[in-house]
Amino acid sequence: MELHGVRRPIVLQVSGLNEVLEMPNAPPRMVCSATTKINRKDFGLEWSPAIEAGGVLVGNEIEIKLELEFIEDGKPIKAS
Repeated sequence: MELHGVRRPIVLQVSGLNEVLEMPNAPPRMVCSATTKINRKDFGLEWSPAIEAGGVLVGNEIEIKLELEFIEDGKPIKAS
């Protein structure tokens, strides 16, 4: 992953990769979810203003969630 000009490897936790979704009049597709967490400081993002009540405005840990869909023939389905 590259963020703010800094490249770091990340590990994705993937679930549902073997699930195939069949739809009428459409090619089969595989769906899955992937998640990971990164620390924004690892990418050089240090800005985090303090708030009056205490604490900071922006946390360091960022959660990334992906919902992926792979179509067998590579052609997207047109909305009806």
